[in-house]
Amino acid sequence: MLIGAMSLMIMAVVMTIFLLAVSYDAQEPGLGYLSRLSIVRAPGAGRGLDPGVVAQVKTHPAVAKVIPVAPRIHMLSISIPPFVNAEASPFGIYAEDMAYLVDLYGLEMKEGSLPRPHSNEMVIPEIIAQNRNLKIGDVIGDPETPAYPGAEALPAEFVVSGIFSKSSAPIDENWLGFVSLEFLESHEFFPFPDVPPVIVVPKAGQKDTLDDWLENELTWDRSVSALTYRQELDRIQKSARNQMLQMALLESFIAIVAAIALGVLNYIFISQRESEFGMLNALGYGRLQLVWRTMRETFFTTGIAWAFSAFLCFLGLLSLQFVVFAPLGLRLNFINLTPWFFTLPIPVLVIAVTTSTIARTLSRLDPVSIIERR
Repeated sequence: MLIGAMSLMIMAVVMTIFLLAVSYDAQEPGLGYLSRLSIVRAPGAGRGLDPGVVAQVKTHPAVAKVIPVAPRIHMLSISIPPFVNAEASPFGIYAEDMAYLVDLYGLEMKEGSLPRPHSNEMVIPEIIAQNRNLKIGDVIGDPETPAYPGAEALPAEFVVSGIFSKSSAPIDENWLGFVSLEFLESHEFFPFPDVPPVIVVPKAGQKDTLDDWLENELTWDRSVSALTYRQELDRIQKSARNQMLQMALLESFIAIVAAIALGVLNYIFISQRESEFGMLNALGYGRLQLVWRTMRETFFTTGIAWAFSAFLCFLGLLSLQFVVFAPLGLRLNFINLTPWFFTLPIPVLVIAVTTSTIARTLSRLDPVSIIERR
């Protein structure tokens, strides 16, 4: 009864934490494009960069190439269970620069071709095609016939012309897609500043040096902003930690009540064995030995309960991966230990409550009166 009750309590407390963790983990590949470059842009919608800033970026010794890019337009999103739709829109790039980025990331076409200059074509990653059930020839942005439920209506329609193959290594995964920057510039309904944002490609081995400069020097007065991999990853992880902390504060009350209830059950169980402890005490077992004897039993029950609940959590993660996430083209991070730490408070509290109640019960133990009653 104790093992079953404790396992159910642990599962009730940590289930939401695990769902939050896997949802945020699944968003991290969306930042994969920033692992090999950074983006410099003007803060605020529709604003252009200062030409002096662009010149400053181009002349930095850690910079290998600067590529104009269109301000990101909400064209596509990716569905991440249970509640998230993450940004996955393609970037507007000139044809020459598009070929350069394809080579930089080692992107390979699964089917179709890259967008032609001045065309309304787009190339998307396989994960988005799988997630949103898109294929070559599908139209994106048609308000009358959305490409998928909740798809954005756009000022101009785009046609899927190509699909990039999914990376075999999770560390190289990204959601890179492209549309023709020439087409966006010529279309009056797409806002395009005089000096657009720029993609900054570092020289080999200079990514950290470049990002240090972008984060600490170029953007110090907030007249320009930079997107770097470590900053964006830290933002996602911080948001995940904050949400988990909020859930943990809410669920800590559940954990405390559960631990007290389970401790009371343990106390009742120990009280029912008063005769056993009295006889053992009379036979020479000291009170500390009796406390340690019952603590070993408590460690055993809590350990079994934790192991059983952890096993159920692992089975739940496997089910999520193969039944929910894999069909959507997503991957779970099984090595994220953060949610597993939330399985520990209830067993620890149960042990603490049990220790105090057992010690109190045994401190008042009178073996003589127990033997006389028998």
